[in-house]
Amino acid sequence: MRKSVASIKDIVTVGGSVILDANEYTTLALKEIAVICKSRDSKLILKNAKVKSTVDLKELALFKSVILDLT
Repeated sequence: MRKSVASIKDIVTVGGSVILDANEYTTLALKEIAVICKSRDSKLILKNAKVKSTVDLKELALFKSVILDLT
């Protein structure tokens, strides 16, 4: 079951790391989650990241809290 972006933000706000399917969330939503992950020293792991554009992936990688699964 897909969690809402608000629910995921709540989880990472308390310090949890999350694994998400890049297919299920917009790049903007993933960036918002990545910002919180960076501030809480947690990780955002993106499965199926290859579906996002190279530009989007580079922008996400700048947060240093994101791990991209490109397989």
